[in-house]
Amino acid sequence: MSIYSTDAWQSNYDYVVNDVVISELTYAGEASDYYFYCLKDHHSTSADISSDYNNGNWGGIVANQSVVYPHFLWVPSYGLTVRQEPKVKTVKFGDGYEQRVPDGINTSLLMIDYSFDNRKLSEATAILHFLFQRAAHEPFMYTPLAPYDTQKLFVCRTWEHNQVFVDNFSIKARFEEVPA
Repeated sequence: MSIYSTDAWQSNYDYVVNDVVISELTYAGEASDYYFYCLKDHHSTSADISSDYNNGNWGGIVANQSVVYPHFLWVPSYGLTVRQEPKVKTVKFGDGYEQRVPDGINTSLLMIDYSFDNRKLSEATAILHFLFQRAAHEPFMYTPLAPYDTQKLFVCRTWEHNQVFVDNFSIKARFEEVPA
């Protein structure tokens, strides 16, 4: 498997965790192609991916307010860094007094640095495939770890990966919250 190529989903096929497929799925009466990531080893017997997806064999998309978004589903390693930098406008007066007001809407978006350490090649490839396909412009849904554990929309503008040893990879990625 490569981050640059994706096989089409097939019925009567054995899939293993972190396999990546592309398949058409109809949601709200509209058919589109989506990437799916295998969540557990299984033999697919259904005619299309929808029943396999509904049985919890696949992940990679989620609906939010009648819109289908890609869904980042991998669990990061411990040791994340969260940065918030609220945007405010400040007016300073001559006597040292200053007045501050929020600068627009969505003034305090999250920026989270994640690490995915000690991952096997198949999982590292699936994570990198997901990030590569979004290409820093397509937002995706993700639920950060507590205390920020609410599903939010993010982009990943930068990531890097290292091969630590044979079949041992580390990925670092910065998720930036974007307004819905």
